[in-house]
Amino acid sequence: MRHYRLITSPESIASLKIRLYLQWRNVAFREVFASRLILKSEILPRLKRIDIPVLVTPSNETVQDTRAMIDHIEAREPGEDLYPQDGPLRFACRLMEMFTDDWLSPTASFALWSSDKPAAARELAVTLYPDHEDDMLDRVSRRLHAQVRARLGRQGLIDKTWPSRAARISELADLLETHFESSRYLLGGAPTVADCALAAPVLFLWNETAFGAELLSRKPNLSRWMHAMNGGGLRPAAGTATGNAPATLMPILRFAAEQSLPHALGAAEAVADWAGSHPGMINLPRSVGNSAAKQDPERVSREFAPSTAWMLQRLLDALADAGDDAFDMVDASGCSMLERYRPRRTLRHEHHRFRLNIDADPDDEPIDIHTLAEPLLKARKRAVETRDLERLVLG
Repeated sequence: MRHYRLITSPESIASLKIRLYLQWRNVAFREVFASRLILKSEILPRLKRIDIPVLVTPSNETVQDTRAMIDHIEAREPGEDLYPQDGPLRFACRLMEMFTDDWLSPTASFALWSSDKPAAARELAVTLYPDHEDDMLDRVSRRLHAQVRARLGRQGLIDKTWPSRAARISELADLLETHFESSRYLLGGAPTVADCALAAPVLFLWNETAFGAELLSRKPNLSRWMHAMNGGGLRPAAGTATGNAPATLMPILRFAAEQSLPHALGAAEAVADWAGSHPGMINLPRSVGNSAAKQDPERVSREFAPSTAWMLQRLLDALADAGDDAFDMVDASGCSMLERYRPRRTLRHEHHRFRLNIDADPDDEPIDIHTLAEPLLKARKRAVETRDLERLVLG
């Protein structure tokens, strides 16, 4: 096999993200949908569980998790990387990837799955069980719908939080519309991993939801970028994103930090707490606890996942590599507290699982992440309060 094989699901935003990346990275791949047969014969033997998407390399290695897939390609395939080499821009790229993967993509999924009978459930049922009769497909659709809604609920996405999330998406769309008026791509003259990560949920909203279609119909600059990203294939002559970041990028980075960093800091501390209560264990479960609803601006609890802590760890690595060069960007984006933060426990993605590194410092004390992230939490609270006031006027 001389090409990569990508196993995807039509309703998976992560599948769309890695597809866009492979197209822009100009890597040969063949995509197949995860039917019931492929789940049993391919996914389960390789991962010992069900997970989508999955990348099978030319040497028959299996890579799961889009961040790990991108790391694999960047390290092994010739051509220009889609992670910027410039330190500050690399930090910005990692921040946007964390925000889109951990906040925007689940929100976009909820926009589709929030209806009583979403078309996505039926389409997924047909993909999994192409030979089933209509009545059986209806039963499968209802079961899939319930499972997806339960999973999104654990991420704090329920009916009462959707108005707030929709308002935040509209706010983000306004920031992006201004940014793309003068910038061709998110970080400048060439697409990066951040563009692929952001384009996936935006395209999903536009293609699959009335909310997204109506929102994008009023954003010509954002729509132009979206169509350019969806074209894929050939990189522009400008090459890798380098140089100073556009000034219009800073409000976008600050928005991303406000929405994602407080929860990411909580996830990193939850990993350390879990490790302390499970001595000798290195394989992390999918959830290591839950946030406190009373400390969240939306007054909901969200589960802490090791993947969120890992993304924060990658962001901190990018910050360390950038050094003093990233000072202005870190300060303008509201991420200055990261310069004072060090995770008590670090982790790695290995053999399709998140595992703890043996690097605990017995002198490290738990960190009050609410004090550390207080400026971002206050900004989020003000945004929610503003939305509530708008509703008094607009109904």
